[in-house]
Amino acid sequence: DKGDVTGTFIYTDRSIYRPEQKILWKIVAYRGNRKEKKFVIEPNQIIQVQLQDANGQVVQKLSAKTNRFGSASGEFT
Repeated sequence: DKGDVTGTFIYTDRSIYRPEQKILWKIVAYRGNRKEKKFVIEPNQIIQVQLQDANGQVVQKLSAKTNRFGSASGEFT
């Protein structure tokens, strides 16, 4: 294990939603090495985002592209 990782941090505008409310989200993509504790953002990357219900079933999915700061945002209903 070299310690290399890629991942995302996802943020939403609230923690609990009611049916039919919009879920606003933002993602920051990164890559790095855990052993060296060095991480950088991932600009211009295509990412797949999916919304799952409480049973783990995919309700909706979409693609987004990170900007030059490694972030992307969108919404689900």
